[in-house]
Amino acid sequence: NPEESMEHILFNCSAPERSLAWALCRQLGQRKWQEWPTPPYHQLLGIGLTDFSTENDHRPGTSRLFRILCTETAHFIWCIRCERCIERQNNGPPHQPTELRKRWIARINDRLQLDVAMTHRRFGRKALKKQDVLQTWSGVIKNEHTLLDDWSGTSGLLVGIE
Repeated sequence: NPEESMEHILFNCSAPERSLAWALCRQLGQRKWQEWPTPPYHQLLGIGLTDFSTENDHRPGTSRLFRILCTETAHFIWCIRCERCIERQNNGPPHQPTELRKRWIARINDRLQLDVAMTHRRFGRKALKKQDVLQTWSGVIKNEHTLLDDWSGTSGLLVGIE
């Protein structure tokens, strides 16, 4: 019975959903950047400050995708843990890996759709810049090579993960 701290839940717990979620995060992130790290707890707390750009190595969109995937993954782990511990009271069937995988991918696809929708001009100054969305998600879109260079107006986009 270890202490149920946020650090334990997100990084040390032996529950299978934790390791599966971080593995999916890493697998998708490595499509964008081969050296994709799993953040330590202290970095996750300050994730908004993460920037992978250096003077010699500018990675547009990589830092933003890292922030999105890590925060969505952490929230996913927390939600699944609450289902397991509170709703199911650690009884009943455990979450199946296939179910967890589909739910994580659906969550990331929803975030992609939100980013695309937020580029609409009806949001005026608050709209996301298309270029930022394109740089963030390029490299992780399913069948991206079949899309136009500016796929930001395309509906039904999905992240590509094996």
